[in-house]
Amino acid sequence: MGGLMFHSTHQVLKYLRKMIESQVTLEGEENIDPLSPMLFCANHFTRFETFIMPSVFYQKLDMEVRSLADRSLFTGALGDFLS
Repeated sequence: MGGLMFHSTHQVLKYLRKMIESQVTLEGEENIDPLSPMLFCANHFTRFETFIMPSVFYQKLDMEVRSLADRSLFTGALGDFLS
């Protein structure tokens, strides 16, 4: 996903979180070194984390991160969007 698409997706998710009054907390920011390679693992991974976690890292830390998941999870409209 290119920079423009990443930023656009983040803006939509930010609006949706505000609209539904959702609050996401990021703990342990002080342990993140943006200059070092990192791997983030979400517990109970769902399609939701595919978008929301990169958006949270982008908002809080100004980092563009990506999600990795089996392609079988992304079919239909979501799969088309990701393609």
